[in-house]
Amino acid sequence: MPEDPEPRTESRSEFPEFYLDIDPEIRSEFELAEKEGRQPNCIYCGEPLEVRQSFYTDVWWKWDTEAKRYEKFQNDCSDCDKPYCLKCGYHDWDFTNNKWIEY
Repeated sequence: MPEDPEPRTESRSEFPEFYLDIDPEIRSEFELAEKEGRQPNCIYCGEPLEVRQSFYTDVWWKWDTEAKRYEKFQNDCSDCDKPYCLKCGYHDWDFTNNKWIEY
């Protein structure tokens, strides 16, 4: 049986798999901020990073003839815009590609 060429360590398992693929400068800033116990700065404007991202989902209402009211339906998946820094407006997927963002 072949060995895993890159054994997983405890610290790596707490990151999403794709975290290691993000821009090294962004990753470095997030890791430094964690070490220093502070909010990460935006690498594009230098200000404390505040991230915004819009999500969209389809919702519709269908008339239920027995209950005589509308029943709400919604897609399980949604679409979203690229996240961006609220200070400078720069859009970068890597702002949300890390362990500090919860969905």
